[in-house]
Amino acid sequence: MGGKRGKMSILIVSRHPGTVEWLRGGEGDGMSHNYLDDIPLSLARAAHVGTSFDPGKRADQEIASYCNMIAEAKEKGVEDIERYRNGLKKRYIALLSAKSRCLSPMIAGPARFPTRRNEKANNSADNRTRELLDYHKKAIAYANKGPRPIMSGDDDALDRLRAELAELESRDVKPALPKQLNRPGKHPMTNAEYMAMYPYYRQKQLITIDGTPYRIRRAMIKDPVQGGSVSVEVTLSDKPIHDAQGVEDYDPIIRIGGLGANGKANIRRIKARIVEIEKLRTMEAVNFDLPDGVKFEDCPADARFRLFFPGKPDEETRTDLKRNGFRWSPSLGCWQSYRNTKARDFIESMKGATV
Repeated sequence: MGGKRGKMSILIVSRHPGTVEWLRGGEGDGMSHNYLDDIPLSLARAAHVGTSFDPGKRADQEIASYCNMIAEAKEKGVEDIERYRNGLKKRYIALLSAKSRCLSPMIAGPARFPTRRNEKANNSADNRTRELLDYHKKAIAYANKGPRPIMSGDDDALDRLRAELAELESRDVKPALPKQLNRPGKHPMTNAEYMAMYPYYRQKQLITIDGTPYRIRRAMIKDPVQGGSVSVEVTLSDKPIHDAQGVEDYDPIIRIGGLGANGKANIRRIKARIVEIEKLRTMEAVNFDLPDGVKFEDCPADARFRLFFPGKPDEETRTDLKRNGFRWSPSLGCWQSYRNTKARDFIESMKGATV
């Protein structure tokens, strides 16, 4: 624990850079300097009174370790650092409180030592430690998991889908073969032409000459000149391939640089989603009453089903709601789910009619 783990990390060595005194002096990471008072010094010291000959030194290390975790979280990309800080502070204080009940026979003395009680206290402190470390790891993992999936009810769903569509279409380029490459032998071409054909040579190993596919035996570059021409030696099979299935799929004008079947399917899928979401955004909400005073609201623009109960549902009803994809929304005061078949069937079972 005496070394640096990153440019924003802090040394955790008492009376040396990284301790409370060093941070309070205005050096080190300025961000960590702002969080020194989150952990009460008296609590940090009490956490080691029963286990250390120098609880003051250990208190310095605990506070510096807390600041170090915040610095690491920000370095690893945690954006909502205040939310992370509040959660970390709550768990760190719980850990120090649990440690304050731990004893060591070296400090308290072996006579009439409360072994069983101390074992429970140590187990509690171990549990609080795991909770703290799990929270820290999950926060960093969540920050680095990449963009969330595009949901139909998101405000930026259309913008993200259109950007993804534009990126795919920009990659769907279909360069043609150079015109002079119409027979076996050596053929000069520019570097750009060769690079356009190189993936084709590597992956397909077929070439079409006058509409007839031949297998490429060798394609090697000769004497490259930057910005000028190169000589490509192409050796083809002696006989054309007449029994190849789906020969048209190997047409270089179709395959070179294109997205392939999966990429084109993605383009079609994204276009269909854009049309579907645009249609949903123009639909109006539908409301009607269900038995027992429950009100139902269908919100196509938000891609949500919502249920408003007159009071708190009983435990069995809450279990059924959760099982069918509904979750409580405190901001709206209702149970809501995505517009899907499972939630629709559940609503129809409550109403006894088609939604």
